Amino acid sequence: MAEKEKVIKLRVWAVLGASNNPQKFGYKITKALNEAGKTVNPINPKEETILGLKSYSDITQLPQTPEVIDFVVPKEVGKSIIDTGNIPKETILWFQPGSFDDELVQYAQSKGYDVVSDGCVLVELRNLI
Repeated sequence: MAEKEKVIKLRVWAVLGASNNPQKFGYKITKALNEAGKTVNPINPKEETILGLKSYSDITQLPQTPEVIDFVVPKEVGKSIIDTGNIPKETILWFQPGSFDDELVQYAQSKGYDVVSDGCVLVELRNLI
């Protein structure tokens, strides 16, 4: 399990489930990471841009390897993304509350990923201030 206090300080992020809807956490997290000066790569196959940032259809399209992928999708979607094998092993997976269960965390770890599942990116960003 990765330490959220260290992971939140990493610079290059992807947000799986980024959104243009201000009511959704995919929007709020993308916005907060961007405002915190992170390099943010939104992933949403239905959007061309999110908050003025180019949106990517999937992980393979990203211009650089993210240090962290923030999962803001249902756990079934998260598992299917892990199953593709397209996430580099050095990338840390951050599961937002509601996007995982213990089985998914154990599954991701069994695939060799370091995981954060004990915190919300929005809360941790506020704690940096």
